Amino acid sequence: MRFSPALMEELVESDELNVYSESDVFDAIMRWYKYDEENRRPYLINLLSLLRITQLEPAFVFKHIKPIPGSDRLILDALDWFHVPETRWQTKLKYTKPRNSRNCLMAVEVNIMDESVSWQRLLC
Repeated sequence: MRFSPALMEELVESDELNVYSESDVFDAIMRWYKYDEENRRPYLINLLSLLRITQLEPAFVFKHIKPIPGSDRLILDALDWFHVPETRWQTKLKYTKPRNSRNCLMAVEVNIMDESVSWQRLLC
């Protein structure tokens, strides 16, 4: 929970992040945010924009992300993606494809001192 905003962004943004569901990434973002809401508020929307929101169920997006102040643009883009497929090529969402690491066992090493992250693929 003591990760800097930059380190959290690097982790969330990574295509190599091995998660069962994108909702797990959302949960991690929210746990990190709630640890120090006052100081982390300016970073929340950017972190949420790094989610592969198109990999979430629309009901999840509306229940969990829509109520977050400042998420309006993200929600509108997600709505377009879910309900107007012919405009997907115009999307402003940063990430629309699943992460690369499905069905792979990954190791991540986070050095808190210099905030570096290294990934190692163990088994695919």
